Amino acid sequence: MALIKRIFARPEEDSAALIERLAEIEARQVVISIPRSSVLLESRSSFTLLRREALGLKKTILIESVDSEVLTAARGARLRARNPFGERRGKRLADIVAATASRAAEVSARDFFEDEEEEEVSRPARRGGSVNAKIPTRRFWARLVFWTTGILALLGAIYLVMVVLPKAEIKITARRVPWKFDGSVTVDKNLSRLTAETVSVPGQLFVQKKNFDSAYPASGKKEVSRAASGQITIYNTYSSEPQALVLRTRFRAPDGKIFRLAKSLVVPGAKVVNGKIVPSSIEAEVVADKTGADYNIGPIEKFVIPGFEGTPKFAAFYAESKTAMSGGVVGVVPFPTSADIENAKTAALTTIRDALTAALLTQAPKDLKVVSGATDFKLITQRIRDTVDADGRFSIFTEAQMTMMAFREKDLVTMLQAKAEKEAGQGLFLKHYSLEYGTPRFVVSAGRLELLVVYRAELVRDVDLAALRRLVLGKSETELKVAVLALPGLESAQISLWPFWVRSVPNREERVAINIQ
Repeated sequence: MALIKRIFARPEEDSAALIERLAEIEARQVVISIPRSSVLLESRSSFTLLRREALGLKKTILIESVDSEVLTAARGARLRARNPFGERRGKRLADIVAATASRAAEVSARDFFEDEEEEEVSRPARRGGSVNAKIPTRRFWARLVFWTTGILALLGAIYLVMVVLPKAEIKITARRVPWKFDGSVTVDKNLSRLTAETVSVPGQLFVQKKNFDSAYPASGKKEVSRAASGQITIYNTYSSEPQALVLRTRFRAPDGKIFRLAKSLVVPGAKVVNGKIVPSSIEAEVVADKTGADYNIGPIEKFVIPGFEGTPKFAAFYAESKTAMSGGVVGVVPFPTSADIENAKTAALTTIRDALTAALLTQAPKDLKVVSGATDFKLITQRIRDTVDADGRFSIFTEAQMTMMAFREKDLVTMLQAKAEKEAGQGLFLKHYSLEYGTPRFVVSAGRLELLVVYRAELVRDVDLAALRRLVLGKSETELKVAVLALPGLESAQISLWPFWVRSVPNREERVAINIQ
């Protein structure tokens, strides 16, 4: 077996690779030649690792390199290091070059154990004598830094192990107590607060009223002869005395067409303000004197009353139409059948019901609960106008009112929670609940809603976590188990101390975690 073995490191070869190669060599003394720009220089710990593993393999290594940085790093890791071409002080360059061939190949056992020379620097002689003082070498300072760092690291590790790392975790599974309420709850607008004894909560009423005209197509056909009709405004500029006009009083348009009053009326008297007459007026319905589409005229600025012609009232009483006359026809026209009317009524009711529901939901605050069936719909009136328009559509006027009862669901939950905690026993609190509603009975006149409710709850024993955490501080594992298992309402518990060597609960509260499931 060779006494000394030499291996040559490649530039990209790191300490791990060199250690593998070192393990495969049988020789106890190994020379490692390291080239310039070796990756080992990227981390100075590479040489420390190399030295430690060589000791573990019971091998002595000598570092060879022409790179001064490699030599410095190796010596810093307390490895023997040399330049194979010589680097001793005081030699001439010619001596170094001459010895190159032999020196590069010459490696003896003393190279593995020879101590490095320490420079001695003579200081100037002081008064009273001369003293030669030694300047500590870099190796001394490196060792000082190494041991100081090691001691600090050891103290930090002790602090980490004794103070920072230890922790205790306690997971408690509490026994769940089920509770159920299946019955009627009263929502009353006259209540100001919830009442657990009568199972009642305050409610709020909201009311909306709407009306609108809606048009629908007429599918029937019939022969008709119908006169046009419309609205006019009659003015009195004659005197402050009212003027009666009888049924079928004539009003003449500028083109001579006659329209007659549909019913008798009284035109109010004019007012006199500062000596001037201020005209009075009244709305009236008129019907054309003849049938047919020729009378679908207007609007008309001025109708006169032929009955007053030749008197002062002729110029003082007149009328105007602000909309056109319509409905005049002779021939076949559409008309709504009974089926058209019934379908239109149903559609109109659906439309106004949806509009009222949307308006009420918008009116009620967002924190209020409205259950299905908590509304009352009332139809006030529905009138059919069977006269079709130019598009063959008839209209329906619908007016309706809707009343809605709403309540705060959190009031209901709070009341049932209080009832559950009272009936289930002291020291329990609500952990989980579910809530379902049935079909209510709404008594609008009384402002009361009878609501079917199914409430399921799970209650658990209340645990004072802060007190429990203080109680277990510093206890041993056995004492900890006894303290936890003594808790009332406990289903199970899981206790863990970490790391594995910890045998008691830390004395710091923040290192103790308690979770209740």
